[in-house]
Amino acid sequence: MSVIVKLQVPAADFEFGRVFSAIGTETTVELESLVPVPGSSTPFVWICGPDHDALVAEIAAHPTIHAVERVESLRGQSLYALDWAIEYDHLFRALREYAVQVLSAKRVGTGWRFTLRFLTHRSLSRFRDYCTDARIGLDVARIYNMPEAQPDQPFGLSRPQREALVLAVREGYYDIPRGCNTADIAELLSISDQAVTERLRRAIATLTRNTVMAESLPR
Repeated sequence: MSVIVKLQVPAADFEFGRVFSAIGTETTVELESLVPVPGSSTPFVWICGPDHDALVAEIAAHPTIHAVERVESLRGQSLYALDWAIEYDHLFRALREYAVQVLSAKRVGTGWRFTLRFLTHRSLSRFRDYCTDARIGLDVARIYNMPEAQPDQPFGLSRPQREALVLAVREGYYDIPRGCNTADIAELLSISDQAVTERLRRAIATLTRNTVMAESLPR
């Protein structure tokens, strides 16, 4: 099963962190989720702060950045694509080498807080050894396993739970106003009203734990 790790890295310990060192801490910088792929060197970053033109100029001035392109803007923040020289960043080279998925990465004070997904505990161990040799400080906050979903149980949902949840969405149970009630769903499934309510409750709890909470558990 895969392994989820929450950790923090000093910005001064890796090149990507140093790219934003000239930008004040009042500016929020957050990396889009990323699966490093050989040959790919274009991370996407959300930035929220004053004077975007000045921010772009500061980022573009860093010697490892080849180009900065604004992709879109939304509610005061903008998404930028950065063309950069990943070979100078030992941390991101390690992420790529060990096929680590970056679920979240956000600048916090003088460091960056990461949530990473490793395929195995062995790949995590090798990643930590690599960072130790490269003198990259890792402040690990939490390590936990992510159970693998069975082919017939996506996101951990049992078949009856998935059937009830999909039907509820299709029939408009969660619409405003509601297009149906639990009694209508019960009739379609040939089960009791109470059974429908229980299946939906368990389905939503399971889905939340295995998706939203899995990537945003508190540090």
